[in-house]
Amino acid sequence: MILANTSNSILVGNFGSGKIAAFNGFTGKFIDFVKNPDDSVMVIDGLWMIAFGGDSDPAKNGSGPATTLFFTAGIQGESHGLFGTITPVDGLDGGEE
Repeated sequence: MILANTSNSILVGNFGSGKIAAFNGFTGKFIDFVKNPDDSVMVIDGLWMIAFGGDSDPAKNGSGPATTLFFTAGIQGESHGLFGTITPVDGLDGGEE
């Protein structure tokens, strides 16, 4: 998954296509789309919002790990809501050696 290499990147979720694009945080240049382990572009039907966790202390209203990308989506024609997470898995980022 591209998430393993997105340090200093800006991730942008596309409401229309359900794709998440990564851009260089310094130059603004498009890098790639977030991908599945099989290298296909990940599509989240009805994607609404993406945000990384704040890695805060749960006792202080922590919002989850900073390494986890949270998303919301309106599934089934936006008649239902979905809350999910995307976490990179070691060895599945295309960079195996």
